[in-house]
Amino acid sequence: MLEKIAHCAVIAVCCLVAFEAVRLPSSSSSNGEESRQLVGTTLSIPGARWNTPAAHNLVVAVSSRCKYCRQSAPFYRSLSQLHLVQPERFQFIVVSGDKPEELSQFLSTNAIAPDQAVTASLKGLGIRSTPTIVVADSRGRVQSSFIGSLSSEQERSLMALLDVAHH
Repeated sequence: MLEKIAHCAVIAVCCLVAFEAVRLPSSSSSNGEESRQLVGTTLSIPGARWNTPAAHNLVVAVSSRCKYCRQSAPFYRSLSQLHLVQPERFQFIVVSGDKPEELSQFLSTNAIAPDQAVTASLKGLGIRSTPTIVVADSRGRVQSSFIGSLSSEQERSLMALLDVAHH
């Protein structure tokens, strides 16, 4: 009897761990199919201002608990610096499912300065994993997306989409 209870407890714990892993996984590399599923959809980020003079809207979805987001922070910092130099090229929005103070701490610690930092349900936005980078038009319609840590080639592709020079 005790053995059956222990067996059930192990199964229950495994189910809980699996549920948490599926809830909002972090991703180390871009998943083409998931990335393509976002293209053509319209993001509805609470409070986001889409129609700005900038040519593009760059949305970076992160979680302070995501190791790939933390590893990608230097690239996000370079995006932030490029935005300061070329603000007409893109509006920079960071969205996170974190609490506002956690997102603020992540941005501050990594010297990332977006135009807008928004906390919202990422699942509600159709974003299933972090990090996710989206390029959207003036209505929030997704033109392109990248999921996971970006390779150097993917970083160059994103810079080309934004029409900015990356050093």
